[in-house]
Amino acid sequence: MLMENDEKTREAVSSVLETEQYEVISVGSAFDGLSRLYQNCFDLVILSDDLPGANEGRLCSRLRQLCYVPIIVIGRKKPEATVEILDSGADIYLPKDSDYHNLVARIHSLLRRKNWPGGKPPGGQSGGGTGTTITRVNGGSGNLSITESRLVSCLALNDGGLVTHPQLLAEVWGEKRLNLNALKLYAYSLRKKLGNNGDRLFDLVNGRGIGFRLVPNGEC
Repeated sequence: MLMENDEKTREAVSSVLETEQYEVISVGSAFDGLSRLYQNCFDLVILSDDLPGANEGRLCSRLRQLCYVPIIVIGRKKPEATVEILDSGADIYLPKDSDYHNLVARIHSLLRRKNWPGGKPPGGQSGGGTGTTITRVNGGSGNLSITESRLVSCLALNDGGLVTHPQLLAEVWGEKRLNLNALKLYAYSLRKKLGNNGDRLFDLVNGRGIGFRLVPNGEC
């Protein structure tokens, strides 16, 4: 999956990768990218370091908490800033003016490494050989619906902060009119799918009368 906010760059990179026989899903924001990750299997993620609505370091960390998938970050950061991005979970950082042949070579290398014996990297979750599925959340009881995945994405991008009811309603449902009771029903369903206390990675915390937070298990 390609997460890039600049349309021309997104089209150019997608074209190069499709020429190399890769199937590319491209999105223009971190919100849409996380939503897709909750719904689909991907072998690799390429993301821009200037995606709107997200800090690339925190986004990489969130991806690492959710699953094992190779991550390439492309951007214009100074050398000292790239260290932080790599420490947060990215596998490779490339300048945005890099030759596309360099990008393709790095992708080939990461995908070769991803095919660990048995499909499981050391310390990571199974990649299954053909992709990293995270639609079944944290060992929970079911797969996320499209709306539930958008709800999780909105919460995850706020890095543990409280997201108000009006903000959730606006960002997840847009112009559709949804009342507060319906939002609470979605939250109840999502909490069940996050799994039992012993095996879930995240807790959905209710800020009574205000909103919700998504935090690592045990931190609430």
